[in-house]
Amino acid sequence: MKLSLLTVLSVVVSLILGTTHSATAQQSSYPITILSGLDRGQASVSLVWNINFENAAQERALHVLLLTKLNAGSPALDASESQDFRTINSAEFLIGGSPNHLVLTLLAPHETFDQVVDHAAEKLANKEIDPKWLKRIARNFRPIPSSKVRRPENVEAELTNYILFGGDGGATPPLTDVHQIILQAPDQIILNSQEYSFGDVPTRLKDAFGPPTTENQALQPHQPNPLPAGLIYVSDPEASETLVFLANSQEFSTDTNQAAADVLYKYMGYGPGSEMFRIVRQEQRASYDPRSHFTQLGNRLVLSGLSATTEAEIWQDTHQVIEQIYRDARNGKSTAEGLENSKNSMLNALIGNLRREPNWLAARYLEQYPERPPEGAIQLGLLGASFDLEVEQLNQLAPEALKPIDQMLTIVMGGGTEPPAELRNGNFCQLEIGQPLSVCLDQLSD
Repeated sequence: MKLSLLTVLSVVVSLILGTTHSATAQQSSYPITILSGLDRGQASVSLVWNINFENAAQERALHVLLLTKLNAGSPALDASESQDFRTINSAEFLIGGSPNHLVLTLLAPHETFDQVVDHAAEKLANKEIDPKWLKRIARNFRPIPSSKVRRPENVEAELTNYILFGGDGGATPPLTDVHQIILQAPDQIILNSQEYSFGDVPTRLKDAFGPPTTENQALQPHQPNPLPAGLIYVSDPEASETLVFLANSQEFSTDTNQAAADVLYKYMGYGPGSEMFRIVRQEQRASYDPRSHFTQLGNRLVLSGLSATTEAEIWQDTHQVIEQIYRDARNGKSTAEGLENSKNSMLNALIGNLRREPNWLAARYLEQYPERPPEGAIQLGLLGASFDLEVEQLNQLAPEALKPIDQMLTIVMGGGTEPPAELRNGNFCQLEIGQPLSVCLDQLSD
């Protein structure tokens, strides 16, 4: 197993640096980076716009508009024909980004990749916006306060927006202003494949856009908003269940510490072999969905946490168990067998991202090289640190890789008894149903 993982590592870490070509149609130059992480037979191209996003609403508006252009009808194909085209050609359009980037990735097999590129170029060149599709997609993208639905994924989405943008708020920019951004050619192109000749793909895609109408602005360094410590409580007397979520945002000092934390969170709550599954679900039968969360949001910046939805009357017991699982992991009490399994889970997830998620690799690359490729070799330190990590190190690294429990944010949403005095006496905020988490996050941060 170790040999095969190291073989994958050698293929992917030896990333091929592309050259900077001159785009004749735009009379400008743009960097092209060539990576080689995808499974054989697959190819992708990522179009990257360098943008200093002001708030989450602006980022959301660009995602909505880009999805509208790609999904609505166009002069060549109506909406249903476009969907059929993608299904037949096994094509995927993936949208991602960061506070400094908007990324659109086209992914398809080698055999159909050229056709998919031409299809996307035709869609992107279309200057008309279908108002019905815009309304439909905007509705799907509207932020839903987690205090309404009590789902861990909604909590994670709100916390992510708070860390990156200070919350879901901000004025939505006019449609014409947003559209103008993606009518202009992207600032970078990232190609990703093994044994595929992209030829004139970058030029064909760039030719779908008009000339720049504004000068490129230098990207501004992004300062994340750390999650505060304390307790956020949402009372719903009619609820029969309660969500308990321990959350944390962390900027790691080294790639090794980040890799160690990833393994430790998988040990605590990733799948049937984890402590959360074994104790909270199997032994106590207290929750059907105990899990860990570990999402990279930037360079060495991670949102992590543990969560479980439990019967309302026993949420305090479940909360104590989750906290004890965390304390034990931080105090170096994890078993060698469990850590070995969790490290393998971490590496398998990493390989899966490298092989099948081109947006993930593009994001990691842009965190290191936000505006253009380096002069020398591309270095993505997290990959090497993840594979080099030894199981024997993990319990020693735990106190540094995991924050003290009193620096964690606890979120409790649902029915049952109110938090006891020892929880309420600290940094405490009660949130009304339907209010965004940012209301309390701002209060606890003051």
